[in-house]
Amino acid sequence: MPPGPAGIPPQLLQAKSLMERSKLAEAIDILRRYVAQRPKDVPAYGPLCHALLVTGNPDQALFYARQAKRHAPDMAELWAAEARALQYTSKRTDALPILLEAMERFPRSTAIAEQLVEYYLHVNNYAGADDFCTRAQEEGWLSDTMASGHSAALHKLGDVKRAVEWARKKQWSDPNDLSAASVLATTLLYDGEATPAQVAAAHRRVGMLYHDTYGHLTQTHPRGKDDPSRPLRIGVLSPDLRQHSVAFFAMAMYEGLRLGGNTVTSYYTGFSGDALTQRFRELSNTFRVCGEMDAVQLIDRITADQIDVLVELSGHTTNHRLYALALKPAPVVISAIGYPATTGMRTIDFRLVDEVTDPPGCEELLSEKPLRIAAPFLCFSPLGDTPPVDPTPPCLRAGASGVTFAAFNALHKLNDRTLAMWAHVLRELPGSRLLVKAAASKDHSTQRRAIERFIAAGMSESQVEWLSHIPGQRAHLDTYNRCDISLDPWPYHGTTSTCESMLMGVPTVTRVGDAHVSRVGLTLARVVGNEDLCVRTEDEFVQRAVKLARDADRLVHERATLRARTLASLLCNRSAYAERVSRAVREAWSWHCAQ
Repeated sequence: MPPGPAGIPPQLLQAKSLMERSKLAEAIDILRRYVAQRPKDVPAYGPLCHALLVTGNPDQALFYARQAKRHAPDMAELWAAEARALQYTSKRTDALPILLEAMERFPRSTAIAEQLVEYYLHVNNYAGADDFCTRAQEEGWLSDTMASGHSAALHKLGDVKRAVEWARKKQWSDPNDLSAASVLATTLLYDGEATPAQVAAAHRRVGMLYHDTYGHLTQTHPRGKDDPSRPLRIGVLSPDLRQHSVAFFAMAMYEGLRLGGNTVTSYYTGFSGDALTQRFRELSNTFRVCGEMDAVQLIDRITADQIDVLVELSGHTTNHRLYALALKPAPVVISAIGYPATTGMRTIDFRLVDEVTDPPGCEELLSEKPLRIAAPFLCFSPLGDTPPVDPTPPCLRAGASGVTFAAFNALHKLNDRTLAMWAHVLRELPGSRLLVKAAASKDHSTQRRAIERFIAAGMSESQVEWLSHIPGQRAHLDTYNRCDISLDPWPYHGTTSTCESMLMGVPTVTRVGDAHVSRVGLTLARVVGNEDLCVRTEDEFVQRAVKLARDADRLVHERATLRARTLASLLCNRSAYAERVSRAVREAWSWHCAQ
């Protein structure tokens, strides 16, 4: 075969064409045969590794990345490719020494630096990402991608102010910068000073930029010409079909999606899977690994599967694919359970909510139509072995000096306003303490940053105990037996942490707001009869937490009954929730058919 344009081998052109049409298996076959015949033709390895990652074969991608690096060890991009492939395997941490060595060999290499920032974010070393990017910025070689990662690290550290400042400054210099717009929207959710209207406007801005970028490829779907009662082909799009908080709630949703003879195809856009990923495979009629697909490839795949209703479960969280949804890949698109605010996307038709989280009048905060079901809007499925509840509250055990409050939320939910509110609670209760459990605190430098923020808020180091990741669900849940009361952050409430707290007999005190993100705690409290622990102001939060801490009889009662109340409630009734979800999806489909 004669060479293609600019001397490009025809096999590589053919593989490129196949990949653009999502025919990845055929492209991989061609590329494998090509590199076997020409192992020193390094440019062929890039698309081969990419295609293997897309199809869920990270170990094979790693093999070829290393083979390419052996032939061209002086190419920084190949070191980055090896590290990227490792991040999709079970040996993710092996990528760090490779990246650090590469930075020494290739000082100021953008390819290596961007991969290093991505690595730091994936392993929760947010302080490391902050330090590295700050040095690069001071030296004048911080790329836009690194800067975006830096803002994400600041956000994860709970430094909401700096993250928002970066995003707004970037938007002033470039109003069409998608990265800055996305950072601003997601970070404002955690900002206790931002109004619901400001948060909604920031999300709509992101949606508009996605539409401006991809909207020319938007697909149209005939309306009013279909059967509203026929079995549906339903797609689920998510990066979190794995050991992740979303998985606790997605299990019951899958059961509802399958009712009525429907079929379910999963589009998994996350990293390497685990045992829970296998469970979602079993719940799906078809399971596709799409982590490395670009927007067009993903949409081509969904379109080829002729999906009727696509349910996305991530919103703007890590590894989301909202930009692909600007292409409207299915007649009906629903956003559900994985994100506590509007997506800002006008190509997403509905947002699954309940009448407590999103009461009438909330429509002005949504780009989607609210698809309301009876509360709660989600269903908690405890996974794994659950330890028994210790019937005696810790504050009543021998040797106790006071009440132990639990803060088992991600660090970035703990903004300065939340910490000040909690510090006030501790001041009112001499001898009380706060037990903080956050995976990011495993990194020493990240934990040190957090400690400094807690001290600045008015807490002493002796009042706060830190725990990081605890292996095993049973051991993790057993940690609640060390706590009397859980404190909800503001404005971004806990969800999984609150459900687990209730399961372990530990009540939660919550401050309620006017948007979904700060009303989830209310819908959870109502189903177990603890609405009295939900208040509206900071002063009321302090008063309610102090009153509960001093009510020994109430604490004993909660230890004795809260688990049973939780398991007997609609929050854990999978069959009832499946029916509600099934009806909601059918309602959305009927809306489409009636247009």
